Amino acid sequence: MFITGINIKEASIEVLISDGASFFISDADYARYAFSKGDPVSSEIYEALERGHRFILCRQKALDLLSFSEHSSFTLSVKLRQRGFEPAVVSDVIAMLEEKKYIDDCRFGELWVRSRLKKNPCGRSALVSGLRAKGLSAPLAEQVIDELDDDVMMDGACRAYKKIASRKGMTNDKIIGQLLRRGYSMNMIREIMARGIYEKEE
Repeated sequence: MFITGINIKEASIEVLISDGASFFISDADYARYAFSKGDPVSSEIYEALERGHRFILCRQKALDLLSFSEHSSFTLSVKLRQRGFEPAVVSDVIAMLEEKKYIDDCRFGELWVRSRLKKNPCGRSALVSGLRAKGLSAPLAEQVIDELDDDVMMDGACRAYKKIASRKGMTNDKIIGQLLRRGYSMNMIREIMARGIYEKEE
């Protein structure tokens, strides 16, 4: 087998092989192997072309997913593996995206927490559990929440309180129980209730 053509494109390079196969590879692979038209293709080179091609396809799918929403390294890895990309290729793509700051677990965590507090506010412990489920380490999850403004957490807590308190038949004890189940600490609940405008009569 030998290389029959090389098509240089904007985002990748296509290498055509005499057996009819074609592979897209990165600029880095092209420079590493210094491919030229007419070069023989050994089994080792063929395997390298296949690996490079899978990397390009995986990278493009990852960028497509990121164009729709922010992801953590974990959630993006899961989606790529679900689409049939092997773990080694996924790992290489994730490392590249992290290096280029296309994915950043800290940034993802902050956006996720702000969205959660806006749509379905809950307390610190529930937020940490949610971030852990998205693949963030426990220390990073704690860090993300620590770096939020206190007013953001308190605003979410007040909205959760008022939403629960507006339900028919809710006493203060029941409200407290609901807030505890949402991950709020008693200290936070007491602080909300100390603001008289949020209190609900028995």
